[in-house]
Amino acid sequence: MRSESTTYWMFRSLYGLLQLLPSWTVRPLSLTIGSILFATMPERRSLVTRHLRRVIGQSAERQLIEREVLRSFQSYALYWMESAKLEELVKRHELEESFLILEGEDYLFDAMRQERGVILALPHLGSFDHGGAWLDLMGHPMTTVAEELKPIELFEWFRKRRQAVGIKVFGLNSDATSHLISALAKGEVVGLICDRDLGGNGVEVEFFDERTTLPAGPAALALRTGAKLMTAAVYRGPGRVYYGVVNPPIPTERQGKFRAQVAEVTQLIADELEELIKRAPHQWHLFQPLWPSDGSMLSRQSK
Repeated sequence: MRSESTTYWMFRSLYGLLQLLPSWTVRPLSLTIGSILFATMPERRSLVTRHLRRVIGQSAERQLIEREVLRSFQSYALYWMESAKLEELVKRHELEESFLILEGEDYLFDAMRQERGVILALPHLGSFDHGGAWLDLMGHPMTTVAEELKPIELFEWFRKRRQAVGIKVFGLNSDATSHLISALAKGEVVGLICDRDLGGNGVEVEFFDERTTLPAGPAALALRTGAKLMTAAVYRGPGRVYYGVVNPPIPTERQGKFRAQVAEVTQLIADELEELIKRAPHQWHLFQPLWPSDGSMLSRQSK
């Protein structure tokens, strides 16, 4: 219990410190912190190397992979630092100037106008927090679910931070599905990060030329509710701009056996997530095992 309490206060203290830093220090400091983590975390560095080799190609030169792995650690440090500044960015009405939908804005808003709800299937890429905050500014607050961290005070604190920028968060528990269905019934947006099977009971798919499992939730929700299902991602850069990419809706009309169709739609999601990740491999912040061949290199921890 003491270690959990220490973790909670450590996160709160670091987050508070990041909020106090001048904006101009964020990028250079993140490069330094990311480089230190890269150098001092060999097991995690090895795991990220495995992941990025799948994305970039097994035949890619070692120097290229190493450079992208270093950039991945730096990008992850930048994600946390800019997430700490996001609430301030929203309060100062500056988010509109630093976020845009680069592709697929029509798909997104056409689906919203149908008032049947929208499901965005997202990877651990860039910063979905900025996308959720932007949606709230547009009058479409996003609902999501997250793993219930320990201690519970830490989870509640993270939830309040995201609620402060317009993202409604529910714990990933037995009540999660009912919350999501309720949001969709109101015609709202549900955003689900789905490139990692937290529960270990997902659907088997081919993902970057290797079999693994991904969550069935996005596909099952869309098939049950009739909500539009689209994959999307939020990237950082160039400069200090975040931009979103939204793909066309995935066909989810009910036909055939439910489980088989969930599997088919989940494979379609996996295929589209691959393409989104390939656009910016170093911004794929997945630092945990994903494929069975990763073995037990690291304990499973959430982002």
